Amino acid sequence: MELFICYKQGDVDAFVAGLCKFLEHQLDDANAVHIDTKFSGGPNWFEQRDQWISKSDVLIVVAGPTWYARGVGRTPLGDLHDEVTHEIVTASNRGATIFPILVNRKQFEQNAGETLPPLLRSVLKDPQWSFADVTFNPDCTEAKLLHDLLAIREQRRPKPVVLISSTLSFFVNEDSPEGLSYFTSLVTSIAQQMHSNGHDLALKVPVYHSGPDAEELTANNQRVLLRDAVKSLAQYSGLIIAPFNTESLCDDLVNLRLNHPSFPVITVDKDYSPNDKRFKAQKVPPPPSSICDGRHGGRLAADAVLEYLVQADISKPNVVILQGLEGSLPRVKGFRRRIREYNAKVVADRRIHLAISRPLAFRQGPAAKEASEYLRSSDWTALNDHTFGASDPPKRSDSVDAFFCCNDEMALGVRDELDRIYDKEKRLALSIVVGFDGIASVKKRIRDRDLWLINTVDVRLSHQILELVRLFERPSNGRDKTVKATKGWLVARIKAEQECSDKDLSQRTHVDYILGERKSARERYGPIEVR
Repeated sequence: MELFICYKQGDVDAFVAGLCKFLEHQLDDANAVHIDTKFSGGPNWFEQRDQWISKSDVLIVVAGPTWYARGVGRTPLGDLHDEVTHEIVTASNRGATIFPILVNRKQFEQNAGETLPPLLRSVLKDPQWSFADVTFNPDCTEAKLLHDLLAIREQRRPKPVVLISSTLSFFVNEDSPEGLSYFTSLVTSIAQQMHSNGHDLALKVPVYHSGPDAEELTANNQRVLLRDAVKSLAQYSGLIIAPFNTESLCDDLVNLRLNHPSFPVITVDKDYSPNDKRFKAQKVPPPPSSICDGRHGGRLAADAVLEYLVQADISKPNVVILQGLEGSLPRVKGFRRRIREYNAKVVADRRIHLAISRPLAFRQGPAAKEASEYLRSSDWTALNDHTFGASDPPKRSDSVDAFFCCNDEMALGVRDELDRIYDKEKRLALSIVVGFDGIASVKKRIRDRDLWLINTVDVRLSHQILELVRLFERPSNGRDKTVKATKGWLVARIKAEQECSDKDLSQRTHVDYILGERKSARERYGPIEVR
């Protein structure tokens, strides 16, 4: 809290000096109390004064016996050109709390009384304090003075925004430590952006449970955090939720929107459909959301896979989508649609056979295991998700040419499984991997030209969080139906900027590099052994 002491020079100067020292000591911050004697002189004096008034939460107006008396050549009190009046009006217009103190009330009223201008009479109508002496003596009144000022500080203290996150859910997951990168980046980006916009953040993180009931238990833990926040809603200025599972929170969010329609609430990373029957039944809109455009990202991932297949000149290619849990569907649909568009334009032996796996946990272990099953099986019927329709068996059963993984955690698991086959079994699985999210460790592997992991869709968290804060700060966000879907981009460029020789690797694309490496590997190890 910052204070500005407004007074008339020559009225109660000694009292003001004592008050200033007292407040500096009690607040333990000399820079929190502003007074004209601290300003440097010169032509910028008035500009300095106005800057400090604009920063102050409280304007303490000290009025003494001669406060209203007009000195020779001075502008009368109440005139907007009068400096004391200017300070009071400026602070009031900027929302500062006006805290008047009368020194020697009886003499003040005898000298001023009802002759005070209307503007100042309204400010000083009910002064907080009255001191009998012109010398500040805090012995009998300091506790109440400080109590009232601290109460003002507490009233003006901005309430934090509570963030209920699914972040850090994988702390206990020993096979997925790198997945923390995405979740940590999400929380860090939100905290930094909200702080730079003047919002404090209270972070609530659900406990993650391992084991067969992990998803249900973790979702329930987040639901408990939401209910606790709603019970203490008066303590917060808004609510941001990164749902672990949207279904588990839906009923509570419907009730929140129904009972507190103007309370700011927004979701990030996952959203609710405006056609959700539970929101429509109560005639309330779902909370606004800031998400990455999954369909667009899926199309980008498909472009990265297509570029590899075309350059590798693969006949009858096989591609597998390793589908994750909630949030994967738009990515799968975007990828699938782009492949269908491609297949409609090429001859039969270049058409891609696309398989979509059963939903898997967003973790390395399950993805690696599923990829291994696809690589070793000639019949994928038991592995596929048949809600997308029945799929024909692959035309070639010797390999999977490309995996699209619905997050980078899964991509890392598949990448490590391919590397294990190459390193331990001395055979080259002709597969590349494209991920989704753009976490730091995956970006690094791509920059280092990993033999398997060729690209990922960067969801551009910082851009997503900027949109989240804009949505949050819109005046109508309590009733806003907006879903802001930001567009990601591929980390690695698709085509080389110029033709280059084999020696100039810096100008070759990642795909060029991989194809060259695989040609060397085939020459080293001979034909691929199918197992």
